[in-house]
Amino acid sequence: MKKEENKVTIETRKRDEVNGVWIPDTRWNSTANVAPLARYEINLLTENVVDLIVSQFNQLQQHNIEAYRLLCRLGCYRYQNIPSLPIQGVVCLSWDIPQSQQQQIIDELINRSLLECSDNKYLLHSLIREEATARLRGSQYFRSTHIHAAEFWINSVENIETLNDILWSLEACYHYQQSNNLELVEKIRIK
Repeated sequence: MKKEENKVTIETRKRDEVNGVWIPDTRWNSTANVAPLARYEINLLTENVVDLIVSQFNQLQQHNIEAYRLLCRLGCYRYQNIPSLPIQGVVCLSWDIPQSQQQQIIDELINRSLLECSDNKYLLHSLIREEATARLRGSQYFRSTHIHAAEFWINSVENIETLNDILWSLEACYHYQQSNNLELVEKIRIK
């Protein structure tokens, strides 16, 4: 079996003799009267995966609106040049959630495998991010989410001295642009 980004290839060959010729393994054939194949490919981006993600979002929306809002807001981040976030990047989007509940909500998203956490860095899988971004775009929180995200990036950089400082500052510019607040870009000063 070989896993690639969006598909899994299953080799179904076998040998009937130790040094024999490789032949397709008929045990993997699920269709009658069809010649067995040497390999099968399974596309991981099927509608079933997308449907599962949508159902998770819908369940959260019905049963835990704070977790749902936070998940959608996390779709504002691009996860490109900066592939993951410190906890402050998650917490800053929880402005309307009582501080005593923030970690519990973050943990719920992690336990549902909607938010990934490794070495205290957080990120959304690209398929979850796509759904979160689409839902955020249609919500009343779109503009304020981007402003909070921009402020997080700005407050994370004291002086622009390293490449990382530059990237974080550019992320702030992106979020101000998304919120139609380009005049706030002046908050970003090269020191």
